[in-house]
Amino acid sequence: MVLVLPRRLEMDFGERVKELRELRNWTQGDLGDRAGGYSKSYISQIESSTRPPSGKVQRKLAEAFNLPQYLLLHPSAPTDRLAEISEILEQVAQLDPDQIEAVSQMIRAFQSSRRS
Repeated sequence: MVLVLPRRLEMDFGERVKELRELRNWTQGDLGDRAGGYSKSYISQIESSTRPPSGKVQRKLAEAFNLPQYLLLHPSAPTDRLAEISEILEQVAQLDPDQIEAVSQMIRAFQSSRRS
C-alpha cells in the first residue's frame, strides 16, 4: 500500500477541498454537482480561498465527499485518510463507555511510543 500524504499537514479549507476533489479525480463541475448544484466558478472561488463558503455549503461539500463536516474542517487531518478516520469514529461511537476508555488508552499508548 502506498501512503499519499498531503503537500503539507496544515491546509486551509479551500486547499483541503481541492486536494480531496483531485484525489477523487473530480472536476470542479463534478464537485459542484455532487454538492447540490454549485457552479464550477463557485467551487474555484472556494478552492482559491477568495470566497469562503457558508456553513451550509461546507456541510454540502462534506456530504459530497462522504465525510463528517468536522473532519473536512480539521486542518491537519491527512486528506487521503479522512474516509478511514470517519469510519473508525463511527465504529467507536457504537462502543460502550468502558470500551471507549480502552480505545482512548490504546491511542495514548501509541502516541507516547511514537514520541520515544
